[in-house]
Order: sequence, then structure tokens, then C-alpha cells
Amino acid sequence: MIAISLTWREVHLAGVVAVARSVDNLARGWKTDTHGLVLDGMGNDIHWLGTVGEMAVAKHLNRYWVTLEPGTVDAGVAEVRAVATAQRRLLLHPDDRDDLPFVKAVVDRTKLPVVTLAGWILGRDGKQVKFWRDPTGAGRYAFFVDNDALQPMSDLRAWLEKHHSEVVG
Repeated sequence: MIAISLTWREVHLAGVVAVARSVDNLARGWKTDTHGLVLDGMGNDIHWLGTVGEMAVAKHLNRYWVTLEPGTVDAGVAEVRAVATAQRRLLLHPDDRDDLPFVKAVVDRTKLPVVTLAGWILGRDGKQVKFWRDPTGAGRYAFFVDNDALQPMSDLRAWLEKHHSEVVG
């Protein structure tokens, strides 16, 4: 695990982007996210969690954070899955890219401006039958990757250096 210290200005910017994403969803009439999660109210909480996590991963990887470009990779060369507690698992969907690393970012409000990067997994490696679950019983199946299946963050830079040309394509 790696602790990333954001500045309060960076946390603020992530919040501004979260509101922009929420307004975009409202303007489009979207009441759920891409995978059917109901966006309560304006959906700010889910967007805020995600944007703070994305910013922390981009900062760790020394990458420009593309905030509002639809279809871009969250941290330039890695996707980010933000959770509110370390006990939550990294979540993947069948349509997530197989060739990208997915980073679990723990955004615990009580520890901000520090965000913990708990590990990563390549999309194809996380889409295993053993991770396919519906923990809430609501019919929203996805791949819930166990924490012990994540690769250490210290290995991500080396993986990116080796596979960078494949990742950015």
C-alpha cells in the first residue's frame, strides 16, 4: 500500500470535477451510472469518491489527470476504482478493458487529504469466475476482486514501463 498526500486544493479540484460530472449526468437525464447503480440525488458522492481516487493515482504515476473527457483512461495509463474503506473490494465489469491495470484507491474521508493506493490488477486477471458475485442480492453481478489478489503498487511502474505502448493505444 502507498499513501498519497494530496493538497487540499487538489481535493477541492476533485470536488469541482465531481459536481461537473453530476451536472453532466443530470443534463443527459441519467438516473444510473453505466452499470445500473442508482445515482441518489445528484450523484455527487460517487463522483467525488472517484475523482479523488483518480487524482491520487494520476499524482502517484506523475500523469496528467484528464478530468472531463468522456472515454479517457482515468489516470492516463491506469483505471481507478475508488472505495470508501479498505475492506471493500476492487470492482470490475465484463466490459472493462482487459489490457489495462485497475488500481484500488481507498478514499477515507477521515484520512483526507491522504489517499491509500491499496494495489492493482490487470483487467483480464480480475475477470475470473471466482470473483463473479452479487453480494447485495440485487441482481447486479460484477467481478469483486479479493484484496489478496491485488498486485503491490510497487510493481505497477515496472509493468507500465514494459507495456506502456500497449496501454496508451
